[in-house]
Amino acid sequence: MLESDNDMVRFLNTDEAVEDHQDDDKPDGLNLGSDAEVDDDEGEEDEENERRREDLQKRMAGLDIEDANFEEIWERLDSREREEFVKLAQELEEREGRWNSWM
Repeated sequence: MLESDNDMVRFLNTDEAVEDHQDDDKPDGLNLGSDAEVDDDEGEEDEENERRREDLQKRMAGLDIEDANFEEIWERLDSREREEFVKLAQELEEREGRWNSWM
């Protein structure tokens, strides 16, 4: 388990967590198409990230995230966000040795 519910709050408050995780699946230096195609893909990815961010904001509305416990936050995450959270927590454990699965 994370050291505290505040660890999850800090995680959820970082846009970098989602953005960094999404970039992990892309090979470095691979040219997948013309610059116009890449720009279109980046625009679509930006729109998807914005849609996901707005959706998460709606699900977290009314929740005092600073005082919420882990379960209250976890229940509002969709399956993709839960998977991302677990993967990031496991990566953190590999680097820092703090992971204790709560599942």
